[in-house]
This record gives sequence, C-alpha cells and structure tokens, in this order.
Amino acid sequence: MKLKQFLPLCLAALVLWGCGKNTVPPPETVETIREATQGTTEEPLVAPDSNEAQLDLIWESKDTWKVLDESDGWCYAVTDLDGNGQLEILSSECHGTGHFITFRAWEVSEDGTSLVPIAEEEEYGSTVAMFYTAANADLAPEAVPCYRDTQTGIYYYIQSNTIKVSAFQYCETTTAVYLLGNRMEREILGYAVTDYEPSETVTYQDAEEQTISEEAYASLPATRFAGMEARTAYIGWLPDLHQEDLTPQLLQTSWEGSCTVK
Repeated sequence: MKLKQFLPLCLAALVLWGCGKNTVPPPETVETIREATQGTTEEPLVAPDSNEAQLDLIWESKDTWKVLDESDGWCYAVTDLDGNGQLEILSSECHGTGHFITFRAWEVSEDGTSLVPIAEEEEYGSTVAMFYTAANADLAPEAVPCYRDTQTGIYYYIQSNTIKVSAFQYCETTTAVYLLGNRMEREILGYAVTDYEPSETVTYQDAEEQTISEEAYASLPATRFAGMEARTAYIGWLPDLHQEDLTPQLLQTSWEGSCTVK
C-alpha cells in the first residue's frame, strides 16, 4: 500500500513533503573544507579561535535561536554545513506523542553583524530537520554520513526522522539535508514504515513510494550520490540543555566538534 494511502490527512503534510527528487541549480560555492586526512586523525576546518567574533555574535543572539519548548527533547549545534566560513546555529526540538520536529537555523551574515534565518518553523513541524540520535544523548560529536558534490561544492548530510503515525504505526523518513545559498533544503530518499498489528512488519519504499528491499533502502544514499565523495561529517550537538545552562564555552565546544571531517 502506498504511503499516502495509510497516513492520516493531518500528518500528510509532514511525512509526504513532496516525494520526487529535488532538482536545484548548482550554487557558486567555494570549497573550503579540507580533504579527508589519512588514518583516523580529525582536523578542524578552521582554527576555532579564528571564529571568536562569530561565536560571540551567536551567543549574544541566544534569545533569537533558543528553542520554543524545553520539554520532549531539544538540541543546538554550531556548524558550517557548506564550508563557506560563515557559521550556523541549529535549533531543533521534538514535540508531542507524534515526535514532530521543529527545526530552525540561522547563518552569520557576510559582514558578520547579524544572524540570517536559513530554516524556519512551520505549522506542523519542519520539512527540513536535523536532530541528534538517541544513541548520542551526550556532548560527544555525532558522526553523520555525508556526500560532497565536487562539481557544485554542495555537502549532503544524511538524516533519518521517525514520527508516530498511530499507536501501531511509525514512519521513518530518510532525507539528504543541504545548504543551498541562504536556505537549507532537503531531498527525500525513502521511507521505512513499521506496522505493529496484526504483527510487526516493516515496509521499505523509495522516494517514489515504490516498495524496495531492506538492503536497497539501506543503500539509498550511496545509490543516489554515487560518484560523489563519501565523507563522515560531525555535528557537535548540545542535547537537552536548558537555556540557563548554556554558556559561550559550550557553543565553542559544539563548533569544535562540528568542524571535522574524515
């Protein structure tokens, strides 16, 4: 059965964000991320202290990017997703029994004087979503599969988001999140729908909602981005920290954890 046929209408806008692959024009980007180093050594993209002014601006603007509700799970991260030298602050939170994610993000302006919104909240959660995984509920940087398009300079970050459709059904959506110009975008890669009645079954689908095997689902990112450079990126998530517990030093820690690739 197609995904659209069994999702409640009130959730359709969240899960079925537009199933076709996105076609976007290549941006004029400058490659600043260093080539992956040999072995397991992790290198910062830019010396962390060289971004002191940007980190100060982000900290001074904390009332802008603080989460809307500190209840069901939330996180922050300082990143440079497109490697242009302008830092981003990611603000993400989970809501309700459906585990809907509200995701917002800002990038430091070119002149370094303000934060520019690059992803905003929507009425029923967010189409673009980044969030830490349950397996990484501490301050350790989280490894994220990433692909770099050598022609455009775009970095595609693989993300999976699961929502509760009903008491007996969950839907995982796997997407590629990327920064294009001054907006964060996403491309849906596929779905994994788990039904618990009458017995536990998992149905795997591609972006066009065609049923595929579990193996094909697992390899969707590698298939979609075949020919691109496969990387391991890191996101320095700060999970479930109340506003009063945030400090400039924690933002620095987040940035230091985010600015590494292998």
